[in-house]
Amino acid sequence: MFAVSLTAIAALSACSPGPVQPTAGLGANGGCTQTSRSVANPAAPDQTITVYEPGGSAATPLLGGGCSDPKRPVVAVVHGYLAGSSLLYTDEINHLVSIGNIVIFATYNTDTNDFAGSFQRENDALVTAAAATPRADITRFGIVGHSMGGGAVPYLAQQAGNRGWGTDGMFLFLLAPWFTAGVSTGPITLPAQARVVVEGYDNDTWVDNRIGIEIPGHDPQRPAHRPQLAHRPQRRHQVLRPVPHRRRPPVLRPHRPALQRRLLLHGNLARRHPRHAGHLDR
Repeated sequence: MFAVSLTAIAALSACSPGPVQPTAGLGANGGCTQTSRSVANPAAPDQTITVYEPGGSAATPLLGGGCSDPKRPVVAVVHGYLAGSSLLYTDEINHLVSIGNIVIFATYNTDTNDFAGSFQRENDALVTAAAATPRADITRFGIVGHSMGGGAVPYLAQQAGNRGWGTDGMFLFLLAPWFTAGVSTGPITLPAQARVVVEGYDNDTWVDNRIGIEIPGHDPQRPAHRPQLAHRPQRRHQVLRPVPHRRRPPVLRPHRPALQRRLLLHGNLARRHPRHAGHLDR
């Protein structure tokens, strides 16, 4: 598994860079510093839980308050199949923390013979991490899931809602999602306050993009808040650059200001008045 992970890291690192990151406003990194610590996972001692927390004296205008506030919103970054290395999601984690989020990155056994069990283990790890993080404001909660982790998002969101997480704001971002599990065979009912974005890759031969289409389509609540994004091939210097499943995941990448606006503000993690989000939708 370690060899596979190293191969995956090398493949993702070799992908072409994205657009230039803005230096100010939406899409730019924030001013928060970062600390990280490990949390023991008694239920799965062979797995790791890392909690990243913001610090410093800077303000966090996107989310309100400041970096060192005693309570900060929480985002879980859920990795894909055999991708349990935070190195694969460094940019995403660093950016989310820089603008004032606490980020939980918990590895789990990605067992393709037991998707539901895999998702349950990730859910248990998130509960353990939150309980060990006094600053975690779990009333403002987001989930970013990639590949198998994207397929886990509906289940994790349901469980989070059942616990009372995300009552003041919730966003869900499913990036190239693989199969869902643990959500019954009927409509996928998500917490009413959740805002969902599903992102697929045009040249993804590993994951059937119809899965990403069906997930929000099966949620009967607030269909207008279930946008779908597609990454198309881009031609640079007369070379067509494909967008495969192994592409470095642009999960809330710093150069994605429009997506950041939709998720963070429409997910109400900023504790802003609903009318502000309405203006951003236009």
